Amino acid sequence: MACGRVPSSLGTAVAEPPADPGPAPTVDAVAGGETTPSDGCLEFAPAPAGPAEPAPALELTVPADGLVITAADGSATVSVRRFAAGFPEQTAGRVAAGGTGLLAFRPDLAPAPWHARVVPEERVTVCGAPS
Repeated sequence: MACGRVPSSLGTAVAEPPADPGPAPTVDAVAGGETTPSDGCLEFAPAPAGPAEPAPALELTVPADGLVITAADGSATVSVRRFAAGFPEQTAGRVAAGGTGLLAFRPDLAPAPWHARVVPEERVTVCGAPS
């Protein structure tokens, strides 16, 4: 799915995380769950529901080649930002349960990296996209 307001794309398909992922994304923030490194990827598992738990979310710096996002048992929404301090309410796309999405940006001259916020319903795996 292409996003009309930023030069990005979030294509989705049913697939597994890449066998040879690119560099692991840098974690900017984690809420309502835990991340675990796994073969160059990050696995995020939401915490069990509780009265004081924040909504599960994973914020990352997007590597130059993009991200591969695999949603396990529930879907995940993805928001992106580059120059703003916070993420917009409008999402860039959604990865369906059991599916995999590629988030990639066209190269340009700005040196600032893109950032992504992944909000999963269940477990999600995020890898750097292979070159």
